[in-house]
Amino acid sequence: MQSGSQWTVTIEEHGRCGLIHYREGENVISFDWEFAAGPAVVVIWPLHNERWDEMYPWAKGRKSEIIENVAGDVCRQKAPTCSFKINADMSIDILEPPKP
Repeated sequence: MQSGSQWTVTIEEHGRCGLIHYREGENVISFDWEFAAGPAVVVIWPLHNERWDEMYPWAKGRKSEIIENVAGDVCRQKAPTCSFKINADMSIDILEPPKP
């Protein structure tokens, strides 16, 4: 998780899904999320993934960094025993904790 600049992550819940907002100052990138059925308990994906640099010029070239920040902070806030995996399509799987 990067900590170079000031950023926050907020999570909106709307039943079994919602939105996650990554903010740096006045700049915002939104992500959709929904509950999943194991081993991922939640799947998160960025809105406008294919047009990232066009939609978020202030975050150009920083997609991986920001997605890692979002994944780590979602785990910290909502699922501290879980881990995450960032997929090739830049979606995030929040994974169940390992079974003892």
